[in-house]
Amino acid sequence: MSSKSQRKTLSERFWEKVEKTDFCWIWRGAKHPDGHGWIYLRTENGKTKATYAHRLSWEMHNGEITEGMQVLHLCDIAFCVNPDHLYLGTVR
Repeated sequence: MSSKSQRKTLSERFWEKVEKTDFCWIWRGAKHPDGHGWIYLRTENGKTKATYAHRLSWEMHNGEITEGMQVLHLCDIAFCVNPDHLYLGTVR
């Protein structure tokens, strides 16, 4: 098997870094200095870019994030990726 066929999917990489508790789903992967979980994505042109894990969780469970909106935490825990704790809103 080639190394390309052995690569984990984005979903597999996401879930191996999540610890589900009775309340929050704790991101155990890399963290941005602001406390939010951080994960790298492969772009269509083969490059990588970093994104917040809670944004990826939102997209995996709810679909696309509306332009101009942010994914916010009801629980106020920056490294929580539980979609039940996330909602779309603005900075205001």
